[in-house]
Amino acid sequence: MIKSDRRRSNPFVITKAVDLTDEQIQSLWVDVVNEPNAMAESARPASPMPTVILGGKGSGKTHLMRYHSYELQVLRYREAALQVRRGIERDGYIGMYLRCSGLNAGRFSGKRQPEERWRQVFAYYIELWLAQSLLRVAIDLNLGSEDGDEEVLCQEILQLFDKVPEGNAKTLRDIALLLATLQKDLDYRANNCVVTGKLEPEILVTAGKLIFGVPRILSQRYGFLKETKFVFAIDEYENLSEPQQRFINTLVRERELPSTFRIGGKLYGIKTWGTESAEEEILLNSEYELLPLDERYRANKSKYREFANALIRKRLAASFEPNGTQEESGPIGDISKIFETSNTSWDSPELYEIFFGEPSGNRVHFQSLRTKLIESGLSEGNNKVEVEDLIQRLAAPNFPLLEKLNLLLLYQDWSNGKNLVQSSYAISLLCKSFVEGNRKRRGRYVGTLDHYKGDLVAQILRENGRKQDYYGLDNFVAMSAGLPRALLTILKYVMDWSAFNGEEPFASFRISREAQHRGVKDASDWFYENMRKAGNDGFLVQAAIDRLANIFRINRFAEKPIECSLITFSLDENSVNLEARRILKLAESRSFLIRIPGGQRERNSERITMKFQLNNMLAPRWDLPLGRRGAIPLKAHEVDAIFDHSKTSEFQHVLSEWTERTRVATITKRIKPDDKPNQQSLF
Repeated sequence: MIKSDRRRSNPFVITKAVDLTDEQIQSLWVDVVNEPNAMAESARPASPMPTVILGGKGSGKTHLMRYHSYELQVLRYREAALQVRRGIERDGYIGMYLRCSGLNAGRFSGKRQPEERWRQVFAYYIELWLAQSLLRVAIDLNLGSEDGDEEVLCQEILQLFDKVPEGNAKTLRDIALLLATLQKDLDYRANNCVVTGKLEPEILVTAGKLIFGVPRILSQRYGFLKETKFVFAIDEYENLSEPQQRFINTLVRERELPSTFRIGGKLYGIKTWGTESAEEEILLNSEYELLPLDERYRANKSKYREFANALIRKRLAASFEPNGTQEESGPIGDISKIFETSNTSWDSPELYEIFFGEPSGNRVHFQSLRTKLIESGLSEGNNKVEVEDLIQRLAAPNFPLLEKLNLLLLYQDWSNGKNLVQSSYAISLLCKSFVEGNRKRRGRYVGTLDHYKGDLVAQILRENGRKQDYYGLDNFVAMSAGLPRALLTILKYVMDWSAFNGEEPFASFRISREAQHRGVKDASDWFYENMRKAGNDGFLVQAAIDRLANIFRINRFAEKPIECSLITFSLDENSVNLEARRILKLAESRSFLIRIPGGQRERNSERITMKFQLNNMLAPRWDLPLGRRGAIPLKAHEVDAIFDHSKTSEFQHVLSEWTERTRVATITKRIKPDDKPNQQSLF
């Protein structure tokens, strides 16, 4: 049983994999499903083909790469009571995880030294760095010492050097110490060359000789390594400069089995695919494979939902159960019940409660309609009575969502120049038929409700001073848009607010809508601030997203939205100016925008254009929808006005155009007594 403990720490407080211990990486690991396409298998750890793992901040790259590291392999072998050498032979790979942030790559440039010299120094440093990681594994496996041939093994490794280092290295530890000493000397020279003006290290080994040669020697000497791949997993690739990435790309291209690579980087992290081989690029699916993590999650929503549920259960189980087990029948097993949700169905009692006891004619949406009709000249003579009759026909006191739907249909007819009295009677009949159970899916009434329900609910909530509905686990998962860290961040803030409000979430396993609302807002603000690029470009991206979101918000809360649930747009990239294109690309690389695979086929020209969606994590900041339904093609001047910060006046013009497009046109045809059929009010 789960015991109450209000002092228990938030199980979602750690959201970054770099802050987790090896044991936590292992215990919190979640695969999507036990199928060949599961995420662990997607990395294909034993594959000889190098893999570039890309994703937005928090997509799970580091967790995935660390999970396949030697340290985590050993943990799994111990849990399975499996001898390490036997486990490696079974897995077929050894993972050596390294972070480029620890390399401090910025030291290898400038300081009054020519670029070619730095290139040679960096290549030598990488050789020493990767080789030491490999030797640490070999030492842990007791290679040579357990097999009785360590001295011979060491001599064979030393022969890989162009100039055999001084000393009498007879053990792998001796060689590891030698490499550490060489690296330390290189550090000293690189750090002091700006003072001394000299950078003249003695390079003792050709690039690739150790990192490709040592694995080959080991696989030839020891039977359990015969089919093993030695995987150098280099994370945080974005920290390398373009020349440094070019060198690593060259290693990827010229790799020699049994060595291979896994490269992890953020979406904006690849500065070049070029190599030092006559400026040629490494070729996708020929010399490397690409694993786009968050894109893969978004491509299969059901599997991502399974993954998200399992991820949360792991976190809760680790917090509440000392042995990491979970009670499928208890609160941990039924996660969705932890969070209070809302009812937004067409006959929702919650929506009715907003207007309880208030006549339809006094409700905000009908007051707005009355004002529009009067301003259009319908208050003259008998027409004033006709206005109230029209409102009465569209009223559905017990079903405010249907009232909003009735108004939307009327506004659509209004803009199309139809007679409003006749339209009101027709809409009234459709509404009555719907309430009585006649709900043809292809009919206008049901179809419009299906498309615009989310926007209409949002309008009701906003018009009446209520909080927008982002409640419940399903909404959290949708909001995270394939970024597990975003999901964990939402839950972290929600749990913190729940505890702050005195709800004792870990005892009651019931999280209020108030705590969820505050947590979601905080998570959205965190994403907005945390994901942007540092410096002026970061502010330019945010400014562009602000402009885009304002257009979407105008549409959502308009009398006559152009599209339903609008957070998606398409554009012809070749027609926009260079600055707009640059900021658009930055917004995508920082996950503010998500590219939709396949683009958009334009209705008239049949051309395929680029298609983007505003990241769901940003939706609560502007009260926008989470679901992607409608999409709008933006013209070149609109894209320029949104993404080129210098075009402020042009954007104001675009904003005005959008506002006018979503307003109801002025009535040109007055209501006449003979317009109305012989029909009484329905309600």
